[in-house]
Amino acid sequence: MVVRDDVPIALAQRVAQLLDTLHTTDEGRAMLARMSLSRFELADDSRYRVIEDFLRNFSQKVRPLDEPQR
Repeated sequence: MVVRDDVPIALAQRVAQLLDTLHTTDEGRAMLARMSLSRFELADDSRYRVIEDFLRNFSQKVRPLDEPQR
């Protein structure tokens, strides 16, 4: 989830915690099922590093990403 910088950090952390544990209750699992999800997973910099590495590799070996596609 992305949170605006004017949202109190404690509120953002609480919402993240609720989403992270939604799969642990019957009601939560039912909500997730309606979204075709089994659970939410919290992300941190290490989870995004894989994407960053892929984009860097692509840019070096295939084409620069800031280059317009033809």
